[in-house]
Amino acid sequence: MSKKSLLMLLKKLFLHQKNMWLNQINCWTKVIGLLIFLSYSLPSVAQLPRFETPSPNIPVQPSPVPKPSPAPIPIPVQPPPVPRPSPAPVTIPIQPPPAPRPSPAPVPIPVQPPPMPVPSPAPMPIPVQPLPSPPTAPGDITNPLPESVTPPVAVITPINGLVNVTLDNRTLANITYEIIGDTNSRSLLGRSNVPLRNLRTPVNISFRRDDGGFLLVRLQMKPGDNTLILTLTETADFATDRSSLMIENNGQVFLN
Repeated sequence: MSKKSLLMLLKKLFLHQKNMWLNQINCWTKVIGLLIFLSYSLPSVAQLPRFETPSPNIPVQPSPVPKPSPAPIPIPVQPPPVPRPSPAPVTIPIQPPPAPRPSPAPVPIPVQPPPMPVPSPAPMPIPVQPLPSPPTAPGDITNPLPESVTPPVAVITPINGLVNVTLDNRTLANITYEIIGDTNSRSLLGRSNVPLRNLRTPVNISFRRDDGGFLLVRLQMKPGDNTLILTLTETADFATDRSSLMIENNGQVFLN
């Protein structure tokens, strides 16, 4: 069935329903009009003549004589009971509250002085041993390596290719450091230190002061731990300023 034919069918159903409603309204209108007409045209019930039927002669019987009611029997009135006197209240003796007992005096606890800190052994300075420069053949024009130009400032023994380094900031300024190729830039607060453990050689560590000042670097070896300690202090000499540390596979330490 198409949409147009469906609309035509719905329209016919609506018109048919509408005609049925109109016919019902007309019928009820005629009925109500007829009832109103009859109510005004017919006489009322009050105006119709009444026809009374004569009542038969029924002998009237005399009403019975009422019997006298017996005299009421008097009920003796008893006098109200005499109230008994209430007993006298018993007085309860009030006892005074007990006196508080004195609390015992606190026993003094002897305060023991804190143990004296054991001074840690002073780090041993690493002697700087300059390496002999390799002999050069005559007519050799090859550029020398950095190790041959600048001698190492220290030598550390890597364990399985790993070394430990501690940065000790003795300045009041923050220091930004970075392990090249291993970590991002990190900040070291003033008057603090940070241990860097298990660094695989070769390793290069850069550091600089955030306020742009110069740094004087001192190297020390912590005994028994094979840890290289870098003590960073302030300096006003540009010639002694250092900003990076490099440790080779053979344990040679260079400062730049």
